[in-house]
Amino acid sequence: MPGAIDSANQYLARLAEGMAGATVSTSVVVGAPGDGIVGHLTSHPVDLVIIASRGRTGLARAALGSVTERVLQGPDPVLVFEIGEDRSRLF
Repeated sequence: MPGAIDSANQYLARLAEGMAGATVSTSVVVGAPGDGIVGHLTSHPVDLVIIASRGRTGLARAALGSVTERVLQGPDPVLVFEIGEDRSRLF
């Protein structure tokens, strides 16, 4: 698992570098994604959570759940974008 965590941290660091002018903090949380993110936010409040959504609907969403939906119920504001969407207009 340490290798996967290191890889995730490196990936997030590269994304953060692309957000010049913004103060960015990244975290890797191990566990159930939605609950893990919300649990982390409960003890580490932030100004804004940015999360990608695959846009699943119907049966796929019901069967797999929605991490984004769970994070939207968390304590902090959330910006959701679709995977593949041009994020350059956001920053």
